[in-house]
Formats: sequence, C-alpha cells, structure tokens
Amino acid sequence: MNRFAGDEFGITRGYSFSIMLKDSPLRRGPLPKPPKKGALNQNHSKKQKMKKLDPNLINMQQKAIGVVHNSHGTLYYFEEGFAYLPKGMTRPTFAFESEFCENLLDSIKRELLDVQILTIVREEMSEEIETDFEIRFVLRTGVIFMVTSGNDAYRMHPLVDEPNEDPKLSIASDVWGIAHDPPYDQMIISDDAIDRICENFGEMEPSRALRHLWSDIQSAIENSPYHDVHIELSVESSTGFFSIVEHLCGRVAIYLPGEVPQRFRVFE
Repeated sequence: MNRFAGDEFGITRGYSFSIMLKDSPLRRGPLPKPPKKGALNQNHSKKQKMKKLDPNLINMQQKAIGVVHNSHGTLYYFEEGFAYLPKGMTRPTFAFESEFCENLLDSIKRELLDVQILTIVREEMSEEIETDFEIRFVLRTGVIFMVTSGNDAYRMHPLVDEPNEDPKLSIASDVWGIAHDPPYDQMIISDDAIDRICENFGEMEPSRALRHLWSDIQSAIENSPYHDVHIELSVESSTGFFSIVEHLCGRVAIYLPGEVPQRFRVFE
C-alpha cells in the first residue's frame, strides 16, 4: 500500500494523542536524543503556517539542507521548502513550506525513521474536514509527530503493553567509526547485537563484516514470501543469528533473537 496516499488513516490506531503547546519556541539544531517533553512547543504565527508550493518551481539541482529516504521516494528539504520525489521520477510531485517542520526536522533527525505525507480527501458521507494534508515524522521510539496544513501539531504515543523499554539502537557507522554511507548508515543495531557482531568479526575489517551481514539481511528479505516492513524476520549470518526489522525509510534494525520490541515481534 502506498503510505503517501490518503488511505492510511489506520496508522493512528493504538496511539494516544497529545496536542503540542504553542507558548514556547522550538529549539533549533540537532539533538543527540529525542527532545524532552515540552521541547517541541512552538509559537505558531501566520507566517509559519504550512502551505503547498508548486513542485515545478523547486530547483532540484540545488544542494539540499536535508534528505529523508523511504521505500517510496525521497523528501528533500531546501531553503524555499520541502519537495517529495517518488522513486523513478525526475520531478517532485508534492512541495510545501513550513518553518515549524524545518525546526522539528532539525531537532529529531537523528532519531527519524520515516516521514509520511498524507493527503486527506473528504468522504461524501462525512462532515467537512478543513485539513487537506498532514506530515508525520516517525521516530525509532514509535512516537509520531504530526503537523497538519491547518498548522496544528500533535505528538502521538504508542500504547505499549510491555513495561520494559525498547533496546537502545545505534547507527553502525557511528559505532565503528566508518563512512556514514549506505549500507552502514542504514543499519541500526542494539547493544547486545553489537557485542555479538564484534565477537564474530575475527580478523575481518568492520566495514567488510557489516557488508557481509547486510548482504545476508537483503537475501533474507528477498527470499521470505511473508516478510513486510515493521515485522520481525530471522537472519542467519556468518556474524551470528539475528532478528531484524525493516522500516519504511530503508533502515534495518538489528536485534538478538528475543529482544525485538513486542509491536514488531512474530516469534515468542
């Protein structure tokens, strides 16, 4: 299912909502951890209101300030706004400007898993809906920050059944100090899985060992007839046995079997 289409209303099921307060400025700049409660408040003025732009006016040859990939395309952040470019296309199909989204993306980009753009179409039998599109920023923690074109902002929290926190995940390129390029920046790994991988490196360079692991992960994904994003999948590799969860942005979370968060788990 195309997750940038207007039929993805089911994503809010199982989430609690909190309206983001509007009485303090949003902190700019990257944060090493997700912002603390209240750090994403923003004073919404009229000039900050989200609005659509003509995607044909976006110069795609300029250097982007930020780029977010997912399974369906790429969201680019330029000086004049955001532009979404679907896979296989040469021109963006959707563009918008939002100072609030700029600041929000700066604050959460290290924890960002996915960005979803939803257009909202009113059904004939329903009441009038003023909001015609919204942007959702999905974090590794499961929290979703949602900003509507009506300039309302919400924080959605998953209703988690298990009391334990999810395992901490680190980016492979940061752990081993290697190039922040694919596939290393697409591999996010739990602390226990990092220890297992290190135990089995042997004399192999980390970058080479990780490429072998990435190849095994891609092979498992391609050869599993039932695999889907956000679903646990077992992987047997020369660096050990792992459970992985593929996310829409293209990143793959790597866990030891048994430590996969419950919402992704298929094996008990």
